[in-house]
Amino acid sequence: MDDGRDFGPRPIEDPEHLDERRAAVGLEPFEDYVAQMQRLQEGYG
Repeated sequence: MDDGRDFGPRPIEDPEHLDERRAAVGLEPFEDYVAQMQRLQEGYG
């Protein structure tokens, strides 16, 4: 049963170039995204 506590990214293909791909479509670096999601999740705990 999924209790919603197993939040996290899926496996990432070619992680060495992830931020380059994200920047190409206007997204922030992955590290910034993860930090933001962790802050949001803490607010729901």
